[in-house]
Amino acid sequence: MQVEVDSGRLEVAVQIHRRDLDRALAPGVSSDQLDASVQALIKGDILLKDKTGRVIPLEWVGAEAQSFSVWAYFQWTLNGTIEEHTLLHQLLLGVEPKLIHTVNFKKGAARSSLTFRRGQTTQSLPKIGP
Repeated sequence: MQVEVDSGRLEVAVQIHRRDLDRALAPGVSSDQLDASVQALIKGDILLKDKTGRVIPLEWVGAEAQSFSVWAYFQWTLNGTIEEHTLLHQLLLGVEPKLIHTVNFKKGAARSSLTFRRGQTTQSLPKIGP
């Protein structure tokens, strides 16, 4: 997962491997249902919360199918500074419990990352840059 931090907003791109996605979705999901299916999967398994614990709704941009993966794009508008937020990331852990998710954050030249796995699905977001 790649996160671009841009003036109060997080712009997100998530790559999902096809084999994992196929195991998570109902059999026979057609290509015209893919966008809605991926969106529903992400909305249930990747959540951003503000300092009060309120879930911040994501703004869906879309999904792009490639040969071996699907890229999903969305954004969140922050309620305060980035480090006042927590991220729950448990995408596909129900079908592949050994998955390890790396979330890379970028703001200008500054970089940071978090790692999520079963048993460690919620973390505070890092402060990035000035």
